[in-house]
Amino acid sequence: MNHGARINSSKDVIGFLKGQHHQIKGMFEEVIAATGSTREKIFHDLQALMSAHETAEEKVVHPTAKHILRGGPAEVAARLAEETEAKKTLAALDKLDVESPEFETKIRELQSAVLAHAKSEEKEEFDKLQVTLAPAKLKDMRKDVEAVEARATKS
Repeated sequence: MNHGARINSSKDVIGFLKGQHHQIKGMFEEVIAATGSTREKIFHDLQALMSAHETAEEKVVHPTAKHILRGGPAEVAARLAEETEAKKTLAALDKLDVESPEFETKIRELQSAVLAHAKSEEKEEFDKLQVTLAPAKLKDMRKDVEAVEARATKS
């Protein structure tokens, strides 16, 4: 798998972000299967993708969901709490030896939490936004997400 490749299978923000969720899921599997410097490289690629992805959601998707979806504020608050926990775990993992038993345990715990988060996000935000917003707005949001991610990866 080429982790650096952008997911471009959809023209709208929902397809784009769901594609990234799929990519993140695959990268977790790669990290767990790999060892040594390969594991470390894939982990850092995963960390970078997750960081850019979450930043874009926080700046583009969550504000829209918060304002237009019924129950949006509560849903967004729940997703943000999950994202904060994931960031803390990623930071803790970054300090560990990738070959240590502690890394192995924590990466699997993070994988489980992130996959549950993605499933909730897709059901409670993405799918609802897709049926609520006009296709042109969803396409514009994708451009905004890509711009935020591009800036996030440069920092």
